[in-house]
Amino acid sequence: MNDSSSKNCSRCFYSGNGLGEVRLYDIRAQKKPILVTKIEESPVMNLCLSGDDKHCLISNQTGTISVLDTRKDL
Repeated sequence: MNDSSSKNCSRCFYSGNGLGEVRLYDIRAQKKPILVTKIEESPVMNLCLSGDDKHCLISNQTGTISVLDTRKDL
């Protein structure tokens, strides 16, 4: 992630959890996520950022694949 002026920054990372949420963390912040987005009720199993960091693809336990626009959806 290259754009430090937006939500995408070199010190940020995304995480999925068993509650069906995708969370954005900034390692400069405390242990709390800086943004949380609920995808579905089913646990997040995998996530992957696109090469340009503009989209995050998320799969859950039921096999649903979702796409988030990291510039506005989170």
